[in-house]
Order: sequence, then structure tokens, then C-alpha cells
Amino acid sequence: KIPQFLLQTICWVLGEYGVDTHLISPIKLQDVLVGATSKLGVGKHTSYGYVLTAIGKICMQHNCELSRDAASFVSKMSKSASTDLQQRAYEIRA
Repeated sequence: KIPQFLLQTICWVLGEYGVDTHLISPIKLQDVLVGATSKLGVGKHTSYGYVLTAIGKICMQHNCELSRDAASFVSKMSKSASTDLQQRAYEIRA
């Protein structure tokens, strides 16, 4: 398991600077972020929000589409019981 605070920090850094290194594509980076959520368990709404925000930043900064895994994650979060996660997911899909 990854501690939540560490995942949140990683998401922030990757959302801001992740693909600036040109070592990883925006699509692959989205998949890495979504994959990290599987190590969190359930009920980690704050960390899910960080992942959603990072995915949104990556897409906006690089004018790219969502990866298949990211699109599935965003769709799942749009049906979350958390209105914060729903809002973030709908903003990414808009």
C-alpha cells in the first residue's frame, strides 16, 4: 500500500511536471496514475481527487484525450457518492 500523503504528493508533481521530461507519454502517465489507485483500497476520496486533478492537468497541458484506463476511472468517479469527485470527473469529461 502507498500512504495517502505520498500518493497525493506524487499526483501533484506528475500533474504539474510529469510529461515535461519527455520520458513518458501523457497517455502512459494517465495509466500509471490510475494504476496507483488500486493500491489505495476503498474510501480514499481525497486521493482519488488528486488523481483526477492530475489526469485533468495532463490532458489540458498536452491537449490529449483520456487513455482507456483513465476514461474508465473518470466514468467511475462520475458515479461516486462524493459530489467533489463527481464534479471533478464531469469537468474532465467536458
